[in-house]
Amino acid sequence: MRCFGLRGEVSFEGVGLHSGRTCGVTVRPFHLPGIWFSSGDGPVPAHRWRPCSGDRRTHVEVGCRSVETLEHLLGALAGLDIWQVLIEVEGPEVPILDGSAMPFVRALVDARVEAGDVEPVGVTSPLAFEDPAGGRILCAYPFDGLKVSCLLDYPGTPLGTVYGEFPVDAGTFVGRIAPCRTFGFREEVEALLSRGLIRGGGLDNALVIDREGPMNRSHLPFREECLGHKVLDLLGDLALVGRPVRGAFVSIRTGHGIHHRAVAVLRALGGLVSDNEG
Repeated sequence: MRCFGLRGEVSFEGVGLHSGRTCGVTVRPFHLPGIWFSSGDGPVPAHRWRPCSGDRRTHVEVGCRSVETLEHLLGALAGLDIWQVLIEVEGPEVPILDGSAMPFVRALVDARVEAGDVEPVGVTSPLAFEDPAGGRILCAYPFDGLKVSCLLDYPGTPLGTVYGEFPVDAGTFVGRIAPCRTFGFREEVEALLSRGLIRGGGLDNALVIDREGPMNRSHLPFREECLGHKVLDLLGDLALVGRPVRGAFVSIRTGHGIHHRAVAVLRALGGLVSDNEG
C-alpha cells in the first residue's frame, strides 16, 4: 500500500504523564519504510523494540534504552498512514500534551507527503487473546482493511458499559479517535500516585471521572471519548508491529498487556521477529 512520510521534522515538547518531567520528541523524515526509533546504536525499526506490559502505558525497550507512553504518537502516525519516519525521544517518555492524539495529528498532517510502498501485515486466520483474571478479550479476523469494535465495561461508575464500531481510515481517525483524551477515575488518583504514576497528570491533559460524571468536559460526549481513546491505545500498540495492520479487531475491556501479545503474533505473521521474540 502507498504510505506517507514527512517533508520536514516535527517536534513536540511537554510534560510526561507519568514521570512529570519535561520531555521532547522529534519525528523526522527517513529514507526507509517503516517506523524507526533513534537509539544509542543508531536507527532501530519498531519491530525490534520489545513492548513491555507497563502499568497504564506502553513502554518499549531495546538493549539498555527504554521509552514510555508512545501509544498516542504511534496511533497518530498509523491513523494518518505515515509509515516512513524516524522518532527521536528526549527524556523517559513522549510528552502527553493534551492527553489525546490531536496535537500530533495537527502538526503531522501539515508535514505529510507521499512516500513509497509498504507491505501491510494481514490477519490470515481468526486470532484470540484472553486474560481471564481481568475479563479481557481481544479477537481478530481477516478483513480487507482495518476496523475495531470496542466494548468498555466499568460497572458502578457513570461510564458503565459502552460499545462502538470504528472503521479505521483517516477521516474516522481524525473525527472520532484522535480527539479522545486519556481518562481515569478520581478515586484511583491517590493509588496511582503512590505507584509513581500520573505525576504529570491533571485536568488539562486527562478526562477525569468522579461519582457524578466527568470533572472536565469537552465537545465530545464523555462516554464516546472514553471509547475512542481505548481504540487509539489499541492502534498505537498495533503500530509496534512496524507495518500497517489489516484485519477486524474486537476489543473487550482490553489494555496494553493483551495488545502486546497480539503484536508479537502479528510480527511473526509478517516475518518481523525482534531479537527478544525470535
